[in-house]
Amino acid sequence: MKAFAQSFDTLTLLQKGRRCFVRLMGRLHQVEILGVEDKTIWVSFHGKNYPVEGIGVDLEFHRDTGYVSYHTRVLRGASHPGDGLLLERSESIEERHHRQSWRVSTDMVVAVHVEGAPRAFSARMVNLSTGGMAIQTYARLPLHSAVAIQADLPNQPGLHLQGRVVHGKEGTALTRNPNQQYGIKFSGLSKETARALTYYLWGRIRESKPEALKALYPRSKVRRLKDRPS
Repeated sequence: MKAFAQSFDTLTLLQKGRRCFVRLMGRLHQVEILGVEDKTIWVSFHGKNYPVEGIGVDLEFHRDTGYVSYHTRVLRGASHPGDGLLLERSESIEERHHRQSWRVSTDMVVAVHVEGAPRAFSARMVNLSTGGMAIQTYARLPLHSAVAIQADLPNQPGLHLQGRVVHGKEGTALTRNPNQQYGIKFSGLSKETARALTYYLWGRIRESKPEALKALYPRSKVRRLKDRPS
């Protein structure tokens, strides 16, 4: 996710009756804006005697492409359930965008064939998403060259992928380990291949980033994803 400048128009965010989230100690609480003044914001809150005065909290406004985080400080916590929170306005805002594709770390050997080359070579796949992968290898790949890759994912051996080299970081010193690193962007994937990648990635994401999923998606959607067949 990428952070942007703080010049976002707060008038489009801080409106009475609008629902958003309060991020508190790493957890999200759904709230409603009950009132907005020049220096304060009043939001609903169902807790009691928490959070304490002076603690920093963020108001988050989620949308499909990401979310806007508005930084505040608690002036008065909830004295009884439903009392609400009085927050100090700060005009400090970050707009964050979700990645188009989730990326997970991997450690697999794949076969790479560069268009026009006589034979394929092996490479280490270090991360993977539905949009592409990063590899490490001894071989040097021409930038923008077309490549065909064969990978063996769990429960999906012999997966065929096509793509293009979009960036690279080439090492010069001789090492015992592959020191050429390249990013490959996929193209022309079949529906079956894209589905196999998606199922594998969601399984890895559920295992390694459960809190990130809960924060980005409604609980019911996360539950549906967990129930999908692998």
